[in-house]
Amino acid sequence: MKEVRHVLGPKYPFYRQRFIILFFFLMVIYLISPFAEHSGLGLSLIYHMIFIFSMFSAAYSVCQLRWQVLVAVILGVPTLVTIILMYVLNEPRVGLVLAILYVIFYGYVAATMLSYVVREQLVSANTIFASLCVYFLLGLIFAMVFVVVEVAMPGSFYISTGLGDLRSVQFGMFSNYSYFFYFSFVTLTTLGYGDITPVNLVAGTFASLEAVIGQLYLVIMVARLVGLHINRRGQFQIR
Repeated sequence: MKEVRHVLGPKYPFYRQRFIILFFFLMVIYLISPFAEHSGLGLSLIYHMIFIFSMFSAAYSVCQLRWQVLVAVILGVPTLVTIILMYVLNEPRVGLVLAILYVIFYGYVAATMLSYVVREQLVSANTIFASLCVYFLLGLIFAMVFVVVEVAMPGSFYISTGLGDLRSVQFGMFSNYSYFFYFSFVTLTTLGYGDITPVNLVAGTFASLEAVIGQLYLVIMVARLVGLHINRRGQFQIR
């Protein structure tokens, strides 16, 4: 199946590697998160710069049509402005707004990318890395949802003494929400160590929803990719 024409042109730099690049940024964000949590301004600034690069990479990955570029700009610009305001004001409320904007922006990216994966009829490196990016974006999105829940309703999560104290986490400039990245991916994979647990209905509902979505995504996506591969091999054998 011929690939959908990119609005910037298929010969644009790194077009065919766009999902690999986004996957790299998502991995770096997750791995750096616990170190940036309690660091000074330097590492925190680097961390959010990586977040910004991931946003550009994500937008570039899904902007195949003009309206998609417009939506990415409408959602991305307020997010970038809020990141700057967070460093200027260092207000917890700004951090909360930023988490909400991240949910909206990366939710759009994940939905658009999932649509791309579903439409593809060939299993390629792009298809595989796009499906991996969607999975990591699910973890990132739910991490930000948990941040919103905790800030809106303090005490929504219990954390064991070995990890720290959520009450000491400041949702401002020096907080990168590493607790919630960790909890989100543990929940997404249904690993469930139990060192962080939701203690009210809202938090529990989102946690259980993430676990269900994570399992359904893996089952359905693996089945589809394997099915496409087998179908393709069958067509070659017939020829």
